[in-house]
Amino acid sequence: MPITTKKTITRALCFILPFAVAPIGCSEIDPLEQDVLELDEEGMTESAEQALSVYETEPNNTPSSAKAIKMRDDNHGAFPSGDTVDYWKFNLPARMYVNIFLGNIPAGSDYDIQVFKSTDVSSPVWSGTKGSNADELVVSRDMQAGDYIVKVYPYGGPRGDVQYRLRYAPTAISRGWEWVDVQMPYCGGVNGGADLLCGGTCVRTGSAANPLWDPYRSDCSGFVSWAWQLAAPGLTTSTLPNASTTITGSNLAPGDILLGNGHVVLFESWTDKAAGKARILHEPTCDTVAKAETVTLTASSSSSNVQLWGANYNAYRRNMP
Repeated sequence: MPITTKKTITRALCFILPFAVAPIGCSEIDPLEQDVLELDEEGMTESAEQALSVYETEPNNTPSSAKAIKMRDDNHGAFPSGDTVDYWKFNLPARMYVNIFLGNIPAGSDYDIQVFKSTDVSSPVWSGTKGSNADELVVSRDMQAGDYIVKVYPYGGPRGDVQYRLRYAPTAISRGWEWVDVQMPYCGGVNGGADLLCGGTCVRTGSAANPLWDPYRSDCSGFVSWAWQLAAPGLTTSTLPNASTTITGSNLAPGDILLGNGHVVLFESWTDKAAGKARILHEPTCDTVAKAETVTLTASSSSSNVQLWGANYNAYRRNMP
C-alpha cells in the first residue's frame, strides 16, 4: 500500500507580496527551514514547491519495510497499542552535511531516534535520546553518500492519537531556504555596509535582519557562502572554486553549485531529471531578493559543463574536511 501524501505547508502559511522585504504573517516555525509561497510580479505563482506531508502506512516495523522519505518533506507517524517502532529510509547521492529533526512528540511521551547505514543496522551513525518529549535535532552531521535507515521508537509513553514529525535536509539547503524564506535583499555588502555592486548602503529590516547573517554579503556568492558555512563576509565568484571541486553536470546533488557568467546558484534538487528540470536557490541581482526558481539544465555526463539560461556554467561540489 503506498504512502499517503498531501500538499501542505508546515504549521503556517506565509504569503509574500511583490517587493516586500519580509514575509507577512510568518514566524520561525521549523528547526530546518520554513516553506514559502510567493506572489510575484507576473501573478500568483508558487516560487517554491510546497513540502509534502507524508503519513506512514503499515507495515513499517522492520528495516526491510522502511518507508522512503524525501528531503524537506514532513513525515508523520504514531504508536498505537502494540506498535513499538517505525522505520524510514532515505538516500544521500553524495557526502554532505545533513540536518535531521524529530518533533511533535506528545506531552508525557519520550521518543528517540537512531540513524543507520543500510549496510549496518546494528551501529547507529547518530542517535537522538533526549529525555521527556524534547525535540531531537542534529545539525551539520557529516554523512557519506549512500542509503540510510531511520528508526523512531518510544522510550516511554507511546501514543497512537498524536503524530510525531520527522524531517531531514542537507544543511546547505536548509541554510539557503532561510534566506529565501525571509526574502533576503540582494546587496554587495554586509548589513549596514556599503553596497559595492549596486550602490548605496545595505539595509536589511524585519526578519531579514539577523545577527548571524549580518556579517555576510547578500549577493550571489555571499548567499552560497552562508549556505556552505564559509567564513563571513563570504567568498566571491572568483574564489568559490578554491573551496570546491568540479563534478560532472549530470551528478549534481543537493547543495552543489553552478558557477558561470559572473553568477552562482545553489542546486536544490532535480524536479524532473529526465527533462532537465531542476530547482535552484539564489540571489539574482540588484533590486531583487533571494528566491527559489525552477529552471531547465542541459548537463554533461562527461564534464562539469551545464547550460543554464543559455549560458555556460560549471558544476562544483563543496570540499569536505
